Order: sequence, then structure tokens, then C-alpha cells
Amino acid sequence: MRRWWRKGKLFLVLSLLWWLMPQPGESTPLLQRVRFGDHGDFFRIVFDLRQPTPYRILEKKDRSILRVEFPRLRALPPQTRYQLSHPLVRDVHLALTREGVTGEIRGRQPIRVRRHFRLDNPPRIVLDLSPRPERQETPPPPEPSPAVSPSTAQQPPAPPPPAAEPEEASPPIKTGEGRSEALLYSLLQQETRLSPAALVKYAEDALAQQDFQTAYQAYTTILQRFPHYTGNHLIATRLADILREQHRYQQAIERYAEVIEQYPGSEGALISQIRMAELGVEFPDLLSSPSGDRYMPYRHPLSTLLRISEKYALSPLADVALFKAGVVLLKRHKLQAAREKFRQVLERSTEPSLRAEAERKIAETWEVLLTDLYQQGKPLQVLQTFFREKTALQQSPDFPLLLSYVADSYARLGLSEEALHIWNQVLEQSTTPDLQLQARFKQATLLAEEGRRSEAQALLLPPEHFSGSPLFGAVLFLLGKLAFQEQRFEEAVHYLTQAEPRLDDPSDQLRLLILLGKGYQALGKSRASQQAWQRCVDRIPSQTEAPPAAEECFLLLADTFFTQQRYQEALSLYEQVLSKFPQSPYRDQVRFRMVQIYARQKDEKGIEQVLAAIEQPFWQRMAQETLQDLRWQKQFAPLFASFQNQMLR
Repeated sequence: MRRWWRKGKLFLVLSLLWWLMPQPGESTPLLQRVRFGDHGDFFRIVFDLRQPTPYRILEKKDRSILRVEFPRLRALPPQTRYQLSHPLVRDVHLALTREGVTGEIRGRQPIRVRRHFRLDNPPRIVLDLSPRPERQETPPPPEPSPAVSPSTAQQPPAPPPPAAEPEEASPPIKTGEGRSEALLYSLLQQETRLSPAALVKYAEDALAQQDFQTAYQAYTTILQRFPHYTGNHLIATRLADILREQHRYQQAIERYAEVIEQYPGSEGALISQIRMAELGVEFPDLLSSPSGDRYMPYRHPLSTLLRISEKYALSPLADVALFKAGVVLLKRHKLQAAREKFRQVLERSTEPSLRAEAERKIAETWEVLLTDLYQQGKPLQVLQTFFREKTALQQSPDFPLLLSYVADSYARLGLSEEALHIWNQVLEQSTTPDLQLQARFKQATLLAEEGRRSEAQALLLPPEHFSGSPLFGAVLFLLGKLAFQEQRFEEAVHYLTQAEPRLDDPSDQLRLLILLGKGYQALGKSRASQQAWQRCVDRIPSQTEAPPAAEECFLLLADTFFTQQRYQEALSLYEQVLSKFPQSPYRDQVRFRMVQIYARQKDEKGIEQVLAAIEQPFWQRMAQETLQDLRWQKQFAPLFASFQNQMLR
């Protein structure tokens, strides 16, 4: 009897400790990518993972849609949408919901999961899909478990002996696809000869297959049938864990609180405190008024975890609690304090998996710091941090992304050759299509700035490679600029016209329209150029501060109106330039252009007002000469007209 008690308790402790192993943080997605393959009579979808994780498959009312949920994942991979041209599957879309990461598979016809399974080395989940038949045949009834036949399951077994039988005498239990729910119910309710260890093993097998209802019923049976079993504190904790896996978080918190009250100081109580602390960090608003000591771990997760790590320092759970405290500090962006906790875990723990996770989390703190410095626009600090902690950062699965920060930082400091070298490394090491496309675009941009236009263009062609990327509009814009610089104006207009609706940045939109108008002008299409510059002016916000490129829009359109002798429209635009850009280096040239308009309108007073505002001596002299010419024309115009009349007589 003691032997199977010890075995059952040891099995439950090890399984719970495995469940308590830290999960990767949000900054490192466990789901790397989704792959596809056509196998003739079925279509295969593979979810590549960084480590094994549970999943479940749900069918929607619409039979052409399937949903795959990964409840333990809290971060999306770089690519979240896959558009397919297969006759069976239309697309796959990944999203982050309250249930974790979910993948929605949309078919072009009703689809079904033919089979699904998980594989290791590397970890991945495989789904084989096939068309759903119009009429499904009634599946044959499942084979009964060899442990109990249908006839004997209806008859109550003999009463159990006074003492529990040893574990070897317990009837074997078969789990898997052949298990019958009715048979399971009968087994748990009537088969009293099963030992707690056998029931625990049965429950764990059901849990491994995501059969939460069966596992919950088996654990509840142990608590009811063996109230003095020494592992009940762990079994009660397991029940709360199942509620948590089912996203029934409030009920899970109540269960954890009951374990802490009923089994104070036990391993189950410590695990329950750690679990409540995790829920307090992840879902702080689950309980409306969690008052009293009963919910202390939920209300004060960090202090709870630190207290466990100090008070129970000799327990392996203390190291887990210390690690979880570091995770909490990392989520709160207290990077130095989090790093210190993870280093303490390395000093105290001898558990290989926990030590590996602590080392990975230390690397993640440097990764977060590097990302913060990059987003704050501090290129020098980015380079210093990267090369100082390069050994730790190389452990990150997002190392190619960190390399892209380094390349961009070199570019911001004007070190183009170094930036190109690092972008080459990104291109070689990255397995993410979006990052590879970004590396090619950044390289092309740097090469274009150095005048190496043919090399830049070779990296961008054909532009259709970027069609599914957010960079597509910027790629077309860059190709248009390269063509314009080489005076291939028709090609430039072609690329710029395609890029216009695909650009999101307002400044880029203005620069594109300026260049598009110049391209039309070079082709002799003055009306099209005027329309492009008019669209440019129309997109400039009137209430907010105008971007620098807006000034050129105003000047180009105003000069066009001036050439067309549409003086009032040109004058209005020149006045807007002076009001919106008071420090413009072209302000005196604009004022002289206004002087020319007033001279053609013979408005001497208007010229005098503008002349008083001109600052540079050169433009002052030009304006004064224009004013003198106007006065001379006014003074001698009657004499000249009289002389002409006399000559014509």
C-alpha cells in the first residue's frame, strides 16, 4: 500500500513540476511559421514550433472553416496571413485572442480534418485536410477497452478488500481513440479495485490528449474515493490547473485558494500560490473585489513569489517562484531587476531546463533593452549594447531581427558600408520572408543613396516579389526614383503611379507626387503634372504643421499658375508659402515672384509692401528695378502712345 502511494505521489509531483516549467515570453513567439504541402488526396498544413505545446481543433458552423487554438501561446509569428491558390484551402490567418494564438483555416469548399498529430525534432503539429463528403457515413462504435467488457461494465464488481491492493493488481487501463465515454463513466463509478496511482496515470494520459473532462472526472474520483491519500494536495491543484487550461480563470482561482486553505504548507499549496500569482499578472481584473488573505497571491503576485523563494529556499519550487518573479519584473519592464533574478536562478538551481530558460530570459532582457534603444533613436547606444552582449543575444531566436537594428543604426550614423555588410548577414541568417524582403529593400536604399543605381535596381526586381509585403509601395517608389534619375521618365511615371495608392506615410506621398509631376513635365504632359502637384497641395493639412516636402508642392504649382498667367491663384499659393514656412530659404525669391505679379497687374502699392519685407540685398535691388520700370512705364506711357499716334498719321 505504501509503495503505490509513494509511486503515485512521485508521479504527480513530477508531472506538476513539468507543468510549472516556465513558458517562453511574449517577445519570442513559440509558433515560428506555417508550411503547406499538396499530397494529392489530402492537403497538409504544418505549424512549426520552438517547443511542444498543446493545441485543439474546433469546427465552425460554416463547414468550410476550421479553427486551431494554441492556448499556451501569447505571441504571434512575424507572418500572420497566408494566401493560397489551392482548390481546397483559400487562406490561413493567425490572430491573438483571449484563448491564445488561434489559426483560422478557410476553405474554398467544406473541409474536414482527416488526421492530426504532433511530431518532434523539430516540434511541429501536422493537420491533413480533405474535402468533407456531402453525407458522412455513421462511424462504427468504438471498441471497448480490454480491461472491462460491455457486459461486465453493467454489473457492479465485487466489493473491495479492506486494504488497497498493490499497484500491480490494478486492472490495466487503455487510453486513446478507442476509449468510450460511457465505458469510462462506468469504470470510474463502479471499478473500486483501481488504485490511486492507476487513476492518476489514467488522468494524466487523458490530460495529455487534451481530454479535460475525463481527466477532471478521474481526479475528482480520487479525492472522493481516497480522502486520506497523501497526494491529494497535488490532485486538488491539478483540478485547478484543468480549469485554468479551459480558460475558466475565476473558478481556477477559487480552486487554488481552497488548496491553500485545506493543505497549508504543502507542495500543492505552494504551486497554487504560484499559479494564482501568474493569473494576477496576466489577468489582474478577473475578480471585482479580491479582499482578504484568501486572494493575497492574486492581488500581490510579485511579493508572493519573492516570499516563496525566500521562505522555502530548499524546495525546487523556490527556484521556480524566483524565475516567475523575474518574468513578472520583465513584463513590468524592470529589466535590471529581472536580470538579477534570473542570475540568482542560475546560481541556485541545478535543473537543466530551468537553467536554460533563465539563460534565455537574460538574453531576452538585453533584447528588450536593445529594442528600446532602437525605437528611441539612439544608434550609438544600440551598437554599444549589441557588441557588449553579443554572446547572450546570439541565443535569441530573433537574432536576425536584432542584426537589422544594428544595420539601421550604422546607416543612421552614416556608415553605409558597415550597414550593407550587416544587412547581408541578416539576409543570410533570416528565415522570415518579411525580414528578408526588408533586408533587400534597405540594401537597395543605401546603394541608391551612394549612386549605385544598377545594383539597387537589381535587388528590387521584379517588384512582384514584394507584392505581399507592406514595403511594396516603398519599393515601387524607389524604383520610380531610380528610373527618374536615369531619365527614363515613362518608366518612372509607371512605377510612381502604381506606388501612389500603396504609400501610407504622408511625407512619402508628397515626395512621390512632386516627382510624379516632374516626370509628367519631362514628358511634356503639363496638364498631368499640374494635376499631380494639385493633389500634393490638397493632401497638405491646413490646421497642423506642414511637412518639409509640402513647400515644394506649393512652389511648383504656384510657378505653373504663374507661367499660365493665372496670377491670382499663383499669388494665393505664394502667400501660403510665406505663412506656412516663415523660415524658408526661398522666402525672398517668393517675394520677388510676387513683385513680378504685382508689376504685371500694375499694382505699385502691392510692390512697395512686398519690397519692405525682402531681406537679401540682391532681391531688394531686383525688386527696386522692377518698381522703377513700372513707374517709368506709367510716366512715359502717355507720351509713347501720343508718339505712336503721330507716326501712324
